[in-house]
Amino acid sequence: MTTNRISIGTVCMNRLHHLKKTLTKNLLDNKDYDNVEFVILDYNSSDGLENWIKKELTSFLKSGVLKYYRHTENECFDRTHSRNMLFKLCSGDIICNVDADNYTGKDFAKYVNDKFNEAENIFLVADTNRQFYFLRNAFGRFCVKKSDYIKLRGLDEAMKSYGSETVDFYERLKKNGNTEVIIEDTRFLDTISHGDEERISNEFFLKNLEHLYIKHISIEESELLFLYKDGSFGKNNLSSKTDDPFLPASLIEGSLNKGKWSRQGNQLMLLFDNGGSQSYTEENQTLKAPAENKMFYLVNDQRFLFEVAKNYSFINNYSKKESNSQNTNLINERSFGKGIAITVDEQELIIN
Repeated sequence: MTTNRISIGTVCMNRLHHLKKTLTKNLLDNKDYDNVEFVILDYNSSDGLENWIKKELTSFLKSGVLKYYRHTENECFDRTHSRNMLFKLCSGDIICNVDADNYTGKDFAKYVNDKFNEAENIFLVADTNRQFYFLRNAFGRFCVKKSDYIKLRGLDEAMKSYGSETVDFYERLKKNGNTEVIIEDTRFLDTISHGDEERISNEFFLKNLEHLYIKHISIEESELLFLYKDGSFGKNNLSSKTDDPFLPASLIEGSLNKGKWSRQGNQLMLLFDNGGSQSYTEENQTLKAPAENKMFYLVNDQRFLFEVAKNYSFINNYSKKESNSQNTNLINERSFGKGIAITVDEQELIIN
């Protein structure tokens, strides 16, 4: 039996409160497997993660079983880019994504090695069909040969937020000839339960949204206008019709517009990237264009904004996943996981 090198990787942005509960236990639960490494990528955390790692886990760092890197270039969490960076930093034959809120369970590394010895060209996942809701915090768990991960160019970095990014990767693995194997033993899928707010609180949408406006088109269709703090906007139409029971809505093809926005008094101006412009008059938290008979309404409810942030990214990623299923040649065409990782002894590693 081959004793594969197993890399258990975790990306973390401001999730120290979870790592304090999971990481030490995970290290100890896998101490009997001699060829394992734990790799932490600190994705620009501001909650003291680096200091805690260096102070509390010194012995693991010195032994080499724990490797710590930090990335400081991105202000917002990017779940696909961060994981691509992480797994390029891993030295294992097999790489395992274990989120900060996940417990590996005792002897998980041995379990992974045994599974990959039992069959060729497999990948391990949790409950991808979402049959068991209590496993939802473990949906991101997967293990795959690093060579397959690199060959398929990792997670699609066009998917910038929550939803479908791992499912898209699993579908590409299957097309590559890999067989999906479900982790059926729930001892390896224990997690810290928490709400969806923590999943997306550090991502671009919530951190940079200035205003959201919604226009009612029909009983099945709405138009959304997102104004971001960096002066950019996104504008497109959603339909309540969808073929996927897990999808809250679907994008109407060809409706997406992007560009820059500005205000002068009560006038809002949109300058479209593809040319042209549109002006709106703002009054009583509404936007009205001269040639349009329907208005955009400002959304103020914070809970609703959160739900939009979560569902809108999921809808966009699902659309990209469907596109990838038709043409996988466009996945991270130029690069993936590119950036600078700083080691625990302050050395810079350039990842291309």
